[in-house]
Amino acid sequence: MALRSLADVSPGDWFLDRGDHRTRASLGPSGFEAYVRVLHGDEPQPHEGDLSRIEGHLDDPLLAALCDVLSPHTTTPDDCYFGLWDGYGAIQGGEAVGFLTTFAVAPLWPSRIFGREKPRPFPPPAFPPEVMNGPRLHAGHDHLLFAGPLSRAGQWGAANYAVDLPRGGINSPNLMWPADRSWFVTTNIDSAWTGVGGSARLIADILADGRLEAVRTTYTRQPAGVLMRVILASASPARLKTLQEAGLHPDVIVSGVDEDQMTSTDAANLAAALAQVKCRAVAETVDADDLVIGCDSVLAFEGEILGKPADAQEAIGRWRRMRGRSGVLHTGHCVRRGSREFIDTASTTVHFADISDNEIEAYVATGEPLHVAGAFTIDGLGGAFITGIEGDHHNVVGISLPLLRMLLADLDIVWTDLWA
Repeated sequence: MALRSLADVSPGDWFLDRGDHRTRASLGPSGFEAYVRVLHGDEPQPHEGDLSRIEGHLDDPLLAALCDVLSPHTTTPDDCYFGLWDGYGAIQGGEAVGFLTTFAVAPLWPSRIFGREKPRPFPPPAFPPEVMNGPRLHAGHDHLLFAGPLSRAGQWGAANYAVDLPRGGINSPNLMWPADRSWFVTTNIDSAWTGVGGSARLIADILADGRLEAVRTTYTRQPAGVLMRVILASASPARLKTLQEAGLHPDVIVSGVDEDQMTSTDAANLAAALAQVKCRAVAETVDADDLVIGCDSVLAFEGEILGKPADAQEAIGRWRRMRGRSGVLHTGHCVRRGSREFIDTASTTVHFADISDNEIEAYVATGEPLHVAGAFTIDGLGGAFITGIEGDHHNVVGISLPLLRMLLADLDIVWTDLWA
């Protein structure tokens, strides 16, 4: 027995205002005790041996396993609701899917090979007109709504493409919840995982089930690729590259802040203040849900605070003073999302090689030292002139990944959720 379609979509009204719309699209409504992400199975890719997780669909074994775990955690397992995105090609009919009946049919009998076969009609839509043309539940996308037992999840009762061609390929439910609203399941059409919200006991059972690959999350810990935009408020190619190599792929928006307008006698405080003003300047121009990361670096050397050199002569003079000595590179970090903001500074001691005048002049002639705090890099041509560091290597490049991870945790954002 298949699920039954509903002409009344009001049973879904209860969750439409619970949580912001982007979070709700991937984790369901807010208010549950705990949340988890169930990862989808793999599907082969064009290159032999390559695999990629299936987007927008739980395959039959995973759907069955998830339903097995969900069933004991509701008092109404025989009274559940199921939303199906109406954009799936497999539910459409007509000329758009006519090729399916043209090339996927039984061969002609030999006696008819040389005769004229009657053209096959275009396949009908998956559901009757009153369903295809009926109301939709709008929850991020438009959904057809069905009802029935949890054990029938995904059994849509769709019409065959033709008498001898069953209709396949309709996805698993995009939305799923019981009448007692004890849990909620969301499969976003673009996601390679399914979000589940429910009791702490339910989430523990999902995590313990060997058939399911699941990751605990919270409603505020949101994957960027679906739920938030990550923005780097810096023009530094080195910072961008560092983040990209760490699995983040931010957009870049340069703040335009005049760094020379800010002064301080404390290098660490100045770095933090510059990072903050850059972060805030960009945050004011973007959506409140966007995550903005601002950074700025200065070098403390023998009582002076050194930013970028004004010109080549200043860079040469600095290097003649710094060679054979050490300084401390301070990088301020500011992260902001909406009205929440956290700031800190990472500091790394840098030991400079005792290089010759010729080497200094050749290095400055490349132009590299003119664009970076302290007039040196560790990840470029200047790397050969650094004999050692004490502290975080990435901080010298311009952004401390360990510190950034901790600041994001203060925003309730899990680092691994930002991997794109």
